[in-house]
Amino acid sequence: MQRYNQKMFFAAIEGSRGNITTIARRVGCDWHTAKKWLQKPKLAIAYQSEHEAGLDTAVSELDLAVERGQAWAIKYKLSTIGKGRGYYPKQHQVVTGDPDEPININVNYVKQKGR
Repeated sequence: MQRYNQKMFFAAIEGSRGNITTIARRVGCDWHTAKKWLQKPKLAIAYQSEHEAGLDTAVSELDLAVERGQAWAIKYKLSTIGKGRGYYPKQHQVVTGDPDEPININVNYVKQKGR
């Protein structure tokens, strides 16, 4: 029976970008075992830090694509991070109101040409 310890997981977390499969493979255990270990307080902090670093890398790469004027990146950033400023695709609607009151929604379908 394989025995695992925190030291093995700390070493596996480093550079994993918070990918549990990567951590599990480095330790030599299955995904569920790694997930369970990563919930231990000290490991959870290290894991969360590594995970956030991975997200920061992704955001940095997205920002570089925006700076290069890549339309997909501009659209993606506005439709996700820019939602708070009102940027979201037309097909998405934001509904607000009293959470204790029912919401009535009327939908009118318009057939578009060529469809």
